[in-house]
Amino acid sequence: MLKELGQKIERYLLKNYPIFMNYEYGSDLYICGGAIRDLMIGHEPKDVDLFLLNNKEAILNFINKNNLNYRQNSFGDPKILLSDKEIDFFSINNFSDVIMYNVDGLFYNLTKHKFVMKGFENVLECGEVIPVKTKFIHPSSARATERRHKIYEFVNIIKKNSIFESLKNDYQNREMILE
Repeated sequence: MLKELGQKIERYLLKNYPIFMNYEYGSDLYICGGAIRDLMIGHEPKDVDLFLLNNKEAILNFINKNNLNYRQNSFGDPKILLSDKEIDFFSINNFSDVIMYNVDGLFYNLTKHKFVMKGFENVLECGEVIPVKTKFIHPSSARATERRHKIYEFVNIIKKNSIFESLKNDYQNREMILE
């Protein structure tokens, strides 16, 4: 399952966002968030979140070299505007910076073509969505409620299909996972 998902992610990005895939950042490029989950269940991603570890300068160089338009997202990071799409592209210090629920802890390293699990394995072990940190969004806000609903719906979908068991097997065999 993970091998096919990795290939699907790469095909999607090469087709829709080749500019990001054909650039040397000096560090590994990652995708995270809803785009991975959407592609996993066969949906078209509504947005894409890309990041580098500890390399904000490379992101700014990429934006300037390619003369890209951008604005700041709600966290102060670049949201690049490409035709009708917006791509959040940010630098983080560690993976936990972008994890609000254990489901958020699935990342794909586009440079090494493997997944990194920093919490998602917990979903596979216990089958439940667990909040990890909630300091970014007030839990009663409409945005938090909508996101929580989408995440629970995603877990229900993968459980109802054979996706959950396939992911669990890949995790247990460490197939496609960086340690």
